[in-house]
Amino acid sequence: MYRAAYSILKNPHDADDVAQEALVRALKKIRLFSGLGSLEGWLAKIAFNLAKNHLRSKKRRRESALMDHDDFEAKGESPEERLHNEAQKQRLQAAIATLPNKQKEVVELRLVGHLSFREIGEVLGLKEATAKVHFSQAKQKLVSLFQQEVMP
Repeated sequence: MYRAAYSILKNPHDADDVAQEALVRALKKIRLFSGLGSLEGWLAKIAFNLAKNHLRSKKRRRESALMDHDDFEAKGESPEERLHNEAQKQRLQAAIATLPNKQKEVVELRLVGHLSFREIGEVLGLKEATAKVHFSQAKQKLVSLFQQEVMP
């Protein structure tokens, strides 16, 4: 649940809060679990949806950045290296933001949430193969975007 929330929020504190809220909701609604998919997938979907709602409300309130950069602080980096790494991360995040919604969700759940394609399929209501296709298409678009930057 935490990984699903973190894949959307990219903030460990918010992800903790959302995961706790998701667990409370799941316990209240456990009778609605039909058993068609895995319990883990059902729980991840609850957390994923709550994280998306949290993000929307955060944007409406116009709060600051979506990322908590404390997660990315690396020890032993020079200020120049850290700046370069942060710039690279921001470029990648900007490129991911341009992807179609399903591709963006699959990429975030895979790379940030570290979910399997089966779990991603359950969270997003897709077949595992469809999640793989979305990921592959997104990867191709990202590679193409970065190649265009290198060779205009």
